[in-house]
Amino acid sequence: MLSRHGKKRLTSSFRKVEIGAISDIVIGFHGTNHGDNISFDGTGGIFDHAYSPSGRFHYDADENWGVFPSPGVMDLESIAVHGIGHLLGLHYSSERDVVMHSCLSSGAEKRTLHYDDTRGINELPPIDDVRAKVLSMDSGVVSLVLLLACSLIVSYINGVEGGRRLSRKEDMEFERQLKLLNKPAVMSIKTEYGDIYDCVDFYKQPAFDHPLLKNHTFETSPSSFPKGMKNGASSGAKSLNIGLKGGGCPSGTVPIRRTTKDDLIRAKSFSEKYVGNMGILTKERPGHHYDYLGSNEGKSNKFYGVGGVLSVYNPSVLGFQLSSAHVRIRTEFESIRVGWMVNPTLYGDNLTRLYTQWDAGEAGCYNTRCPGFVVVSSEIPIDLAFQKTSVSGGEQIEMDFLIYKDEKNGNWWLNLGKLSTPIGYWPKSIFNNLACFGDYVSWGGEVVSPPDLPSPPMGAGLVPVDDPRYAAYCRQIIVVNEAHQSVHVDDTKMYGDVPVDYYDINDAGVKGDYWGHYLMYGGPGGFKGD
Repeated sequence: MLSRHGKKRLTSSFRKVEIGAISDIVIGFHGTNHGDNISFDGTGGIFDHAYSPSGRFHYDADENWGVFPSPGVMDLESIAVHGIGHLLGLHYSSERDVVMHSCLSSGAEKRTLHYDDTRGINELPPIDDVRAKVLSMDSGVVSLVLLLACSLIVSYINGVEGGRRLSRKEDMEFERQLKLLNKPAVMSIKTEYGDIYDCVDFYKQPAFDHPLLKNHTFETSPSSFPKGMKNGASSGAKSLNIGLKGGGCPSGTVPIRRTTKDDLIRAKSFSEKYVGNMGILTKERPGHHYDYLGSNEGKSNKFYGVGGVLSVYNPSVLGFQLSSAHVRIRTEFESIRVGWMVNPTLYGDNLTRLYTQWDAGEAGCYNTRCPGFVVVSSEIPIDLAFQKTSVSGGEQIEMDFLIYKDEKNGNWWLNLGKLSTPIGYWPKSIFNNLACFGDYVSWGGEVVSPPDLPSPPMGAGLVPVDDPRYAAYCRQIIVVNEAHQSVHVDDTKMYGDVPVDYYDINDAGVKGDYWGHYLMYGGPGGFKGD
């Protein structure tokens, strides 16, 4: 393959060998004096060093390493990408935003190659088409991270994403989508996790690109609220005050998470492989599993809202897996659900985030990935990452969720938190059946996994689910009836699809003012479809 300068591009393949075998690259964690005449300096300062052509790549063992960047934690993958750049022959860059810059702060992340990085690769001296790199590892974690980082570098160098090359047509389509999704910003806010939220003029947000909202009468607050709503008294669990730092976006603007080309590529890869092929997990195809409490489907119900307080966890997922908890209202063909989710495909990380999802026939999406949901809050984005999550047997973190139909104009509102803060709404006009009411509600957990991986944990990842100190829960389960009154729901049924060794659910009934009607759910997963 030729670069734009006519030179052969660098392509590499990597394989692991046993410790002590002949190898091109040796990677490991080391202390201050480790025999190569260049000592580390303890915490802070020098994090790593890598030498070409010797292939030595050393991490400072005294640093606080992790794979999810946060304050005080050095990102293992970012340093891996940087170090391998040195091994391939790249030098430091003076550009601050590039992978090969000499400095990286704790909590920061640089895993995506900058133009300056790829230009440096293209300008390396010509080499053979394929140079096999053999790695000697002294840590299974380093093996995983290094191979991941190498795959990332090679994919960007060769213009490949998601395991295949993008066609010019696909690339142009992604650019078109980005222009539609990413609106002009009054200002932008970057979170500690690297998300960029653009503060977009309220009237120019993506929702109003929906063809049915061209003449929509805009709402900035609900005109009604369900009668009888109340908050439970404190009982040890902590309800987070979430929102963007600094008070969020300026008045008259709303925060919209900036979509990247990587986001679109991951979503397309997921759609091509799995969407439309969901069902019970088998070895031949992926699927989803669930454990939730729902209304009785055999009755003619009319629901005008649904709510609950979900404990928030961070279950471990891999690749195209996801694990979530939800509060949902639906009809046969349309639905709205809200809750928390860990979804690397959607977000590119393993953080627990708020999420919304709506479906109306063939229309619908997560969050603001398509026109429909109208954001009104200037402080709380609908896909914000939770800074803290629950610890089974320890501190419980929870969030209040409420979906309800405005009694006056029929729009479906989303409120969050103890103060039931309005976040935004789904206009009545984008639905058919849900324009009137929902006939089914549910609360609980769901997971998705491809066929080559055991299903991921759900909730707290434990069974049995008989103690809310250890199991994920949803308390204060309520519905809004035809009189727009908040009431406890009595006629419910537990739904699950696999044996209780994997996932389980427990309808605990009504227990005092704090818990109200509540349920517990979750499990370790590990189901393989056989």
